[in-house]
Amino acid sequence: VCPCLCVINFDVSEEVMRKRLLKRAETSNRVDDNEETIVKRFRTFNELTKPVIEHYKKENKVITVSL
Repeated sequence: VCPCLCVINFDVSEEVMRKRLLKRAETSNRVDDNEETIVKRFRTFNELTKPVIEHYKKENKVITVSL
């Protein structure tokens, strides 16, 4: 394992992601593409992933792509 060189962060609003996931649910046959699971995914991201992104921002290693 080598040190992190950069982090690519896709910046998309939760509303856009929610709509995309619910649309995907129409054809994916995935049982976890539902409102409750989507909310849990957002919560997990905010609690666990955002702090990691913030850490690497301090090291100037984050590239953010706004979608």
